[in-house]
Amino acid sequence: MYENHLVVSSGHPIPIFAERTPELDRLISLVKQWVPNVREEGTDDFDLFVEDALRMEKAFACWPRERLWVRQLGQPKYGGWNNERAVNVGTGEDRLLSDLAGAHIWGPIPTTDPEPEMASYVNRQGYSRLTAFKDHAGRFVRLCSALEQGDGGPIDRADVVEALRAAGDSAAVKIVAKDKTAGIGYIHQIASLSDAELWEAFDNCFGDGGEWLTYHFAATRDAYLVQSAVPMHYEYRLFVVDHEVAVGAGCIVDFTPLNSTGLQFDPRVQRVRDQRHAIVERPDVVERLVEFGRMVARKVREEEPENRSYVLDVALGSNDVPLVVELNSLLNAGLYALNVQMLVEALATSKAFPRMAPRPAGSPISIC
Repeated sequence: MYENHLVVSSGHPIPIFAERTPELDRLISLVKQWVPNVREEGTDDFDLFVEDALRMEKAFACWPRERLWVRQLGQPKYGGWNNERAVNVGTGEDRLLSDLAGAHIWGPIPTTDPEPEMASYVNRQGYSRLTAFKDHAGRFVRLCSALEQGDGGPIDRADVVEALRAAGDSAAVKIVAKDKTAGIGYIHQIASLSDAELWEAFDNCFGDGGEWLTYHFAATRDAYLVQSAVPMHYEYRLFVVDHEVAVGAGCIVDFTPLNSTGLQFDPRVQRVRDQRHAIVERPDVVERLVEFGRMVARKVREEEPENRSYVLDVALGSNDVPLVVELNSLLNAGLYALNVQMLVEALATSKAFPRMAPRPAGSPISIC
């Protein structure tokens, strides 16, 4: 018997495309049909709209329509969306989201203030504690804290300063206490800085609001992950479903699933991500990264068997040795040129597919 699946659309406005293609027209029509309140503003991210639409399209193609529900955009409420209803794809039935408690969720969940039950699917920052990550990171990694001493007292800087000095002359700092909205901060020429200068650099490495962030996490132990800044080449994203590497694609920012080759593991990569390096086919590199990812997934399974489905970013580091970049949420991760249909087919039989938590009838739920 099939279980219910809730297809979540983030409601990204339909961008104004420089060139309309039959594929884009098809996706726009699909979104307008099932998310009637979607806006056409032309200011939102093209990639996000395409990824959402393709998640929906492939779910419709792979799963029984009578078991599929699409979350409907509500009206703005308290700065967010009052997302309380869903429509059945097969029958057109309209129901409260709370009636679909336990339904599998397919689509992005917000990284800000998620439902507690959904946190493990959104926030994979706990990966930094895994031996499977630390042993295969290919660089110095250490969790550290900057804790307030007493109620309203000064912040103890020693743990952060010590970790930064151990990282070498350049460090990458990530906030792992909650979510990824702050991005990654970089500190260079560490050896030339005094402890006071190093703390100031740490406080400012996330840009505007850095000092506020420091105080925001002053009561949180192990809020920061300090890493040596090392070369990472040919970054590649692997989707792990039920402990198995199911499908993957290179982290090429110019690509969406519309650029998919239809292969399980797209052979195209870029030596340096986010730079205008040539996009090349390197099946030899991809094969090495996939095999490395499979080994890491086995280690994660041994260490944390309940962590069954996630995204694993890998790359080649110094001397072309594979390393783990990070783990991400399977639902929220960007898709690049992924074969989305193969991912949906893997999820269709998964026992680790995230589910919507039970809620009292009529009470709001924030899942997208």
